[in-house]
Amino acid sequence: FPTRRSSDLVPVSKPARKTVDDGLMLVGDAARHVDPITGGGIINALDGGRLAGEVAVQAVREQDPSLKVLKYYETGWRASFGKKLERNYKIKDIFVNLSDAELNKLIRSIEGLSLEEMSVAGIVKRLISSNPRLLVGLHHLL
Repeated sequence: FPTRRSSDLVPVSKPARKTVDDGLMLVGDAARHVDPITGGGIINALDGGRLAGEVAVQAVREQDPSLKVLKYYETGWRASFGKKLERNYKIKDIFVNLSDAELNKLIRSIEGLSLEEMSVAGIVKRLISSNPRLLVGLHHLL
């Protein structure tokens, strides 16, 4: 077996198409709730876990762990943080297709970014304003 690094196991792809079924709710890494840009997922896992817990309580009270009840978990996480994950996946796709020279230019353009601006949205805004031609198509994602 080849040696694996923990970074090889982070699911930085689009969220799972379906995260609920009869008697099942996928949360965190299992649901691919990982930010595809940063690789972070603890906040999303906690938010998803809270939503799953709330829906699980409802399912127990109704004695109905069917998709009919559990679908509210999927609706909830997609409304809460799902749009951000989809957006960041599109941003990641743009970045992985850039050349080394283009990436170096982008990195140089965020030098001096203040701590307050250090967020995915803040960095992307700076990148777009400093490199409008290079990042055509990103502005609609913010």
